[in-house]
Amino acid sequence: MSNQQNGRHTGRNINWPERNTTIELAQILGTGGEGEVYSVRRHPELAVKIYHENRRPQGPMAEKLSAMEAITLDFAPAPATTIPRVAWPEKIIKLAKGQQVIGMVMPLVDRSRTDPISHFLTLTTRQISLPKHRVNHHDFDRIRPIVAQNIITAVKAIHKSNCVIGDVNDENILVDPSTGETSIVDCDAFQVTDYKNRTVHRCKVGREQFTAPELLQELSRTRCRSTNCRRGREEGPHRPDYSCLDRKPDHDMFGIGVILFKLFMNGAHPYNQKTDPASSKNSTLKDLISSRQYPYQKHAPTGRVAPLNQKLYNQMPDNLKDLFFRTFA
Repeated sequence: MSNQQNGRHTGRNINWPERNTTIELAQILGTGGEGEVYSVRRHPELAVKIYHENRRPQGPMAEKLSAMEAITLDFAPAPATTIPRVAWPEKIIKLAKGQQVIGMVMPLVDRSRTDPISHFLTLTTRQISLPKHRVNHHDFDRIRPIVAQNIITAVKAIHKSNCVIGDVNDENILVDPSTGETSIVDCDAFQVTDYKNRTVHRCKVGREQFTAPELLQELSRTRCRSTNCRRGREEGPHRPDYSCLDRKPDHDMFGIGVILFKLFMNGAHPYNQKTDPASSKNSTLKDLISSRQYPYQKHAPTGRVAPLNQKLYNQMPDNLKDLFFRTFA
């Protein structure tokens, strides 16, 4: 996103009858392919996303956002944090006297305090990001378990609301490296179940390296087998893509497990391993995940793991090794 000062919606008033108030859009925080994001006068905890006219949600997407508006995430008994655990849509903005969705109100995540967790997974990226936040490597090593716990707390609240992230990735989890607080953003891509009619609005995207083996196996089929597939109803037989998949909480936890493994292993993916010289075919990461070729024993690495990763894994607490083994093996 590109930073600016005032945007074309600066000064616009948004009526919020549920809170018996009106909010005014202030400075533009950024602009992207879908729309513009604004701060809110006298409400530093809020942000407003206004969609570009040609990108306004329609049909099922508009219904999905309306379903999200009716959901309130419950993080109890976890303590409050100074940044939102999840940037969940709190208010859907529609055109006057119409159903056209033009934007949404959501919690503001202070981007000056945070970076995507991808910036903290490897030594190289940490050397770039940590100095900006005046955090040294030793302090961040100590705070990594707090980062992990905060992510899990947020994901559990999402699942408790009968929603699934779906597109788990290391760009949509923001981290404050000075406190270990985290925020999950880009929530409009989630898989959401409408409380009113039990309609499931699927997540349409995903990334292979964070996708559970059973889902990768479904995606490799020549024909979608889902009986609930919207594409199937509209197009007939087709090759499956991410929009065909019914995601479950366990699928999220696999992707979160990959991110946390990389967090504790300096960016090494749990299925990274040496090529078998006796094999006539080099396996891709997708192949290794699909066949669950996890190259670590329950409490020790195998010879397929590079020496540096063997050393890092051996330094990991046994209870953490056991959790990763149960997730990936």
